[in-house]
Amino acid sequence: MAKKWTKDPEEVCRELEPKNQELQEKDVTVFMLDIRGCTTLCENLSHADMNYIIERYFSAFLVDIHCNHGDMNETMGDGLMAIYTDEGAI
Repeated sequence: MAKKWTKDPEEVCRELEPKNQELQEKDVTVFMLDIRGCTTLCENLSHADMNYIIERYFSAFLVDIHCNHGDMNETMGDGLMAIYTDEGAI
């Protein structure tokens, strides 16, 4: 049985705000990439071969992302997302 939501959405947002931290707006650069044709590659390669390709692919970008003051934010399958703050934007 689903639990009834009894809180006002604004109240929930206030509860989720970080405590004792000042919120700031920042300019960021979001960098997203993935492997073109990955689905076709996956259909024609073994899991081990595909994992090897993706690990090499991510590794090639990780060094450059960190050297340019970026943070890898997320990976999903063959995709990667990095965030650069305004201090380290490329």
